[in-house]
Amino acid sequence: MGERKFSMRFLVFLIAFFAAFYKFIETERIDSNTVAVNPDSLILKRFLKTNQLNGIMIVTGPDGKAQVFSNQSKVDGSPVSIKDYFPLASLQKLITGVAIQQLIDKGKLSLNTPLSKYYPQVENSENITIQNLLTHTSGLADRKEVPQQVLTTQEQQLDFSLTNYRVTYRKKWKYANINYALLAGIISQISGQNYATYVRQHFLTAGKGWHFKKYIQIKDKSKLAALSVMDQSTTWDKLSKEVTSTFGAGDYASRPVDYWKFMMAFINDQFVPVSEYQRSMKMTSKSYYGGLYISQKMLHANGGGFDTYSCFAYSNPKTKQVMVLFITNGKYKQVKSLAAKAFKLYADSYALRKNETSK
Repeated sequence: MGERKFSMRFLVFLIAFFAAFYKFIETERIDSNTVAVNPDSLILKRFLKTNQLNGIMIVTGPDGKAQVFSNQSKVDGSPVSIKDYFPLASLQKLITGVAIQQLIDKGKLSLNTPLSKYYPQVENSENITIQNLLTHTSGLADRKEVPQQVLTTQEQQLDFSLTNYRVTYRKKWKYANINYALLAGIISQISGQNYATYVRQHFLTAGKGWHFKKYIQIKDKSKLAALSVMDQSTTWDKLSKEVTSTFGAGDYASRPVDYWKFMMAFINDQFVPVSEYQRSMKMTSKSYYGGLYISQKMLHANGGGFDTYSCFAYSNPKTKQVMVLFITNGKYKQVKSLAAKAFKLYADSYALRKNETSK
């Protein structure tokens, strides 16, 4: 009798264990052909834990597949999943920048094309070029106004952008969303499509199931990981108004693995030759071009502005290394510094592991 009870208890334990294990696998598994969860190296996971960074990091492994690291929990206690959507913030500027580069490569416009050709109503537009917009040297600045309502159409977004900027007349570097809102509008004018359609046809259809969405398309707010870290005064409605005002510059969200895939496609010349992008960067003599900062051998992008939420993307086109980092806690400047350290740590461990696998 005692043995039967023990056997029944053991059977119940096994059923519960495998049910929990299966649920864990289902939660963490995304496209097993490209993603390897829990890689052998624990260096980066330890880095996240030591620095108390809650979120998700994805890097390219020596085999070219994604490796996922996480040290995460939402404020409400539920886990942050790699299936959650994270606001791209300014990481979206690279999508807009690459689209403009595609049009440049096709001869549809040039770095010297004046803004007045497309938006003559913008003050001083005859003295502002596409290059100025791409490099934040247009002399235009944001007013940082928040719309009275959520902007649901491209027309509403552009109207808001065109009435909420100021002109400084100084061609010095000044980061401003208005530059990329205008670029997004130019993409629409040249292609004859709205911006979202152009992005879908020229980027997302090539990705076969990539999950990129405009922020307002996410109806289930529990799927937006960053929302849970907002302070009490930041409501869904308020955040929606702020995000939809950043047309072409930060109104998209994606799953972390899909932005990693986008970055991998970018450095592997699937959208434009990355060498052309780098050449344009050198021509401008600026450290920022088309959504990317360039420093030494790295191309990187930063996104933030939502309380304690920030995101980063680093790449080395020569070694084909990519790191994306989505963090739901920590001040932007602090996490920005840590992101640079994480990429160096990753690059060093990547080179070591790649050497080991080649022996």
